[in-house]
Amino acid sequence: MAMAVMAVAGLASSAQADVMRATELQLFRDGTVASWLNGENLYLRDDFSNGNAFQGPNFPSGNPSNYSLIDLAAGADPNLAAREEGNALMLDSSYATPSTGATGGVGKSLRLRLSTNVIDSGSGLDQSRSFAVALSLSLSALPQPGSTWGLRLSDNFSNNNDVLELSVYTSANGGPSGISFRKQDFPNQSITVYGNTALTLPNGAEGIVLVLSHNEAGSDQIFGNYGYLDDQGNLISALQTFDTSGTAFRGETHTRVELRAVQAVPEPSTWALWFAGAGLMLARRRLSAAARSR
Repeated sequence: MAMAVMAVAGLASSAQADVMRATELQLFRDGTVASWLNGENLYLRDDFSNGNAFQGPNFPSGNPSNYSLIDLAAGADPNLAAREEGNALMLDSSYATPSTGATGGVGKSLRLRLSTNVIDSGSGLDQSRSFAVALSLSLSALPQPGSTWGLRLSDNFSNNNDVLELSVYTSANGGPSGISFRKQDFPNQSITVYGNTALTLPNGAEGIVLVLSHNEAGSDQIFGNYGYLDDQGNLISALQTFDTSGTAFRGETHTRVELRAVQAVPEPSTWALWFAGAGLMLARRRLSAAARSR
């Protein structure tokens, strides 16, 4: 597969982590799925090797690519929240401020947005052109329960009703891990799931590539695709596509890509238990200190 990625660390599927580790981001523009798989029509390739999470390689125009953090908690250090280490991007959702999804769910969602033109016709990720966005992730560890890693195509510069997300997740309460393709429509407070499948790692899998593709110029359809990668960044088997496509471009002609790491925020009852436990520990410490001072 010419959508190659940097070799990733050895797989330990039982391990879990809070930090998303991405090994490559690729954008393709014009062409077809077949040409993209052959490495043709490459618009941008960022292998996260320059040590700066907020600046990538140049676009074909010669302009540098730039990223910005979204929903960083007040006072948090952006250089810890998003950083490049060992030819990989580390995105740490523990530095995010809690935010609300389309249906009211609360999570700590940290997003690294690639700046592309959303105004001029034919520029950036425009409906008038075919394009694909491919994010490669290390599977040396899986998300913590209730957490997700992946990418999204977003129109939050417009009406925020076409936010398409392709993610690897681990179910809450220690449930199984999977791959999800869905859309959040914030004005209508709805989430539409287009596809969901178990994360089933074939022998030799050390990474996964998540691909959101706009296969036909002028169409409003976005497809969710994924494939498992070996230690050389090659597909172990054919790229898989969810049966149902999503829709975009309702109210705008562009979209833009964000890398996204999300961790669950404890329910109020969980916080209550935590505070109760912390209060009990504090009381015990005070009693112990009083006894020592007698």
